[in-house]
Parts: sequence; structure tokens; C-alpha cells
Amino acid sequence: MADRDAGDSRDAFVASEEVRAEGDAERSAHSRRRLVIGIVAVAVLAVLGGGAAVVVPALAQPPVQQGTQRVHTATDVVSRGDIAERVRTGGKLGYGNSRALGSTLPGTVTSVPAVGTVIGRGEELLRIDDQPVVLLLGALPAWRGFAAEMSNGRDVRQLEENLRDLGFFQREPDEEFTWWTAEAIRNWQTARGLPRTGELSLGSFVFGPAAVRVRSVDAGPGSPSGGAVLTVTDTGKQITIELDADLASVAAKDSKVQASLPDGTIIDATVTSVGAAIEKEGENGEKTMKVPLVLTPDDPAAGGDVVDVTVSATFTRTLATGVLRVPVLALLAGPDGTTQVEVVDGKRSRLVTITTGTFGDGLVEVAKVVDGKLAEGDEVVVAQ
Repeated sequence: MADRDAGDSRDAFVASEEVRAEGDAERSAHSRRRLVIGIVAVAVLAVLGGGAAVVVPALAQPPVQQGTQRVHTATDVVSRGDIAERVRTGGKLGYGNSRALGSTLPGTVTSVPAVGTVIGRGEELLRIDDQPVVLLLGALPAWRGFAAEMSNGRDVRQLEENLRDLGFFQREPDEEFTWWTAEAIRNWQTARGLPRTGELSLGSFVFGPAAVRVRSVDAGPGSPSGGAVLTVTDTGKQITIELDADLASVAAKDSKVQASLPDGTIIDATVTSVGAAIEKEGENGEKTMKVPLVLTPDDPAAGGDVVDVTVSATFTRTLATGVLRVPVLALLAGPDGTTQVEVVDGKRSRLVTITTGTFGDGLVEVAKVVDGKLAEGDEVVVAQ
């Protein structure tokens, strides 16, 4: 009886030790996994530059409850492809290059266009004392009127180019105001129902680089002329963004971007302008360096009539191409500081030691398989 009792005691002791050992092993494995997840999360954020604009949703983990020993797991597939860095930030969709327009003609504003009106070459911007002020296109601002015996100048060529494009000047534009120039003006005036003077007084026209869209009317009919009457913009939509300077590497000129409108509509756009970094003061008074960006929608009609709204823009930069990759949450801390992944083979699993390369978008490059076998299509255990 004593021998049986002693044997039973030894068996119970051994069983207890095995259970404890299994528990210790399980806790150790889970601790290893949690440790690596924490380290990798920090490493990935460091690689991506930090900041609230960076989106790494796969790294978000719920807080571990005190006394919790178990890490919930699932499986994912080893794949081959690109490693990308993604940055999401806010911007504003609208019409760019806002500026004020008026006329130097003395008198009273008698007519203005409706907000949203697009005005092109040779079309009426407004009226002063019921006389039209028209838009002509050109980079050189208006600084004098046009009349016979005036001195030569680049502005004369610019006027003749407009008259040619409007169909009234049949000669090669040059810098000399001639009878042909005056005759072209007279023909244009006749077509518009105006007196045939062959002259254009300063203030009866405005030179601008392109067609404009009326953003607001600043001085309505009855207002005295001489100041700003209209606020106009370019006719094409653009997205303006101020990106944290340490994230600017993802926003190279001509790179492609996707922007999401408040209603979920996705706009494909291209970075058309990257400005120099400037210092900006945040809401809390903290100063940060920002890089101003201008994005142009690939489809000019994108977004329909929606303007002056906040959008969410996602920038993507490829860091590695055609590499073997695993989810970041598949990484385990191996012995002696190594990194491992757990590969599932049917009902069994095995550990494979690897070295990691580029991190991005919740994935990590397998730079080298140090011990074991790992191939595209293998299933690996990942933490949830």
C-alpha cells in the first residue's frame, strides 16, 4: 500500500511538473510574440517617420488586460510582391490661385457676373458706367492703353495675339501698333456692338494668364469703381495639402495620389507642385515644418460641383519590389536575438528563422531564410 501511495505521489508530481512546464512554455511563447510585436511596431513607425498622418492599421493592438496570458492567433499567407509606405493626410479640394480683379476706369459698377461664371478670352468681366471690361490672355499685366502712334512693346504683341486668336488680326503679331492693329480692334468692337474707335483705353481690358472662374462678387452694381470688384480663381480644381516635412519623401512631383471626398467618392490625382518647407504654427501653438503641395485631379470633372471641402489623401511610395514578404504580426522573437515565423504544415507547425528587410503597410520583407524553409503560399501564424 505504501509503495502504491508513493508511486501515485510520484506520478502526480510528474504530471504536475509537466503541466507547469507546458504552461511556462506557452506563456514564454506568448511573451515572445508580444515582445516582438511591440518592437516591430516601434521599428515600423520609426521607418515611416512617425506622425499622426502615417497609417499603419495592422499594427494597432488592443491593450493587454492584467493577468492575460493568451495571445489570440490566426494564419496568413506568405506572399511575393511590393512593400509600400502609405501616408494619409487631410487636404482641401477647391479652385486655386484666388485673386482680386477690378478696373482703373472711373465711374460706377453697373454689372457683374454670377458666382461660378467662367470667363474666357475676349469675354466680359464686368461693366463700369455700362461699358464692358473684357478679359484678354497674356502673362504681361496691362499698364497702358492702346492707340495709334504709341511706342512699340511686348504688350502690343500680346494684344495682337489675342486679336488673332479671336479671329480679327490676320498678320503675324509683332511689337508695333500699326493700321492693321487698329483695324483689327475696330472689327472686334463692331462685333461686340461697341463704337469703332480703333483704340482701347486702360481699364477697358484686363490681361490674365488664363480663363477665370468667379469665386465671389466684392463690389456689386452701384458701387464705385477703382477697387476690387471680383474675386476669381483658375477654372481647374486642385487639392491643396500641407504635409509634415518629415513625410515629404512620399510626395514627389508627378507621383500619383488617391483622395477621398466626404461622400466616399475617390479621386485620382497627380502631385503637380511641391513647395519649399515652411514653418507653421499648430492649434496648440507648437511650430512644425510643413511642405505645401498642389494636387491636380486626373479627371477635371471629378467631384462634380463639390468644392471647398476637406478630403483625405493617401500617398503611396514603393520601398521594395517583388520581394518575399510576411505580415509584421507573424514575427516572433527567437533565441539569441533572432527573428522567427511559425509555419503551419497541416496539423503541425515549425519555426523558421529569418532576417528581415524593409517594413511597410503591415508587411515585412524576408531578406534571408537563415534556418528552415519558407516559400510563397506558406501559411504562417499571426497575432490578432
